Amino acid sequence: MSSREPEDVSEDRLIEVEDEGHVLDTAGVRVSTHLWYVWTEVAIEHEWLAKRARRAYEADRMAVTPLEDEMKASLVAVTGVTHSLDALQNEIAALDVLSDRTVARWTKRKPKAHTAVFQTLRETFRSPELAPHLDTGLNELYQLRNEVVHQRPTLGVIVEHPALGMRTTPAAARYTVERATQAVNLLFRILSAIAAEHHDEPARARAWARTWRCSIEELTAGRDVESRWVRH
Repeated sequence: MSSREPEDVSEDRLIEVEDEGHVLDTAGVRVSTHLWYVWTEVAIEHEWLAKRARRAYEADRMAVTPLEDEMKASLVAVTGVTHSLDALQNEIAALDVLSDRTVARWTKRKPKAHTAVFQTLRETFRSPELAPHLDTGLNELYQLRNEVVHQRPTLGVIVEHPALGMRTTPAAARYTVERATQAVNLLFRILSAIAAEHHDEPARARAWARTWRCSIEELTAGRDVESRWVRH
């Protein structure tokens, strides 16, 4: 897993004994971790863990543990996607690309998380994939997140699992592999849109997209390779 910003690594090499002076000279170098990338990897990993748990349950429908494992992994995948989007929104907003009107409005009143993500993307990247209907998907995703992040202990009746048809807890019926995949699909739809070639966007936004394009393409290509994310 790499959370380093892509850069020219032609000068990278192992530090050797005679480099002591160089090490002292660069001891103050600052680095940053791009958490949207890290959380994207977390979400993909747990989507696969949810898929594996579903397969285990389908192989033995008398087992309870796989259903619980699917719920736990799906819950992490869903929240991982929102954490990735929150971090992505912060990183893009830091490029100073938002309109003065938006900044003033948000300074006066903090927006909801899904609104901040949607508005930042819409103002920065001109892509049909970031059309208004995306806000609906983000709203639904963040509602799922909020139910577990801001959870209130309440009693609920046993319900039918939407995919398996058996009776289970509300949480197990809500946080399923289907939900996990839906959330990760939404994230990759956004990443694909912002990694595309851009021409009318602010220069800083174009530079950011160009910097991360290869990394996003690698994530996209590797998402369906189970062995990359979970061990057998």
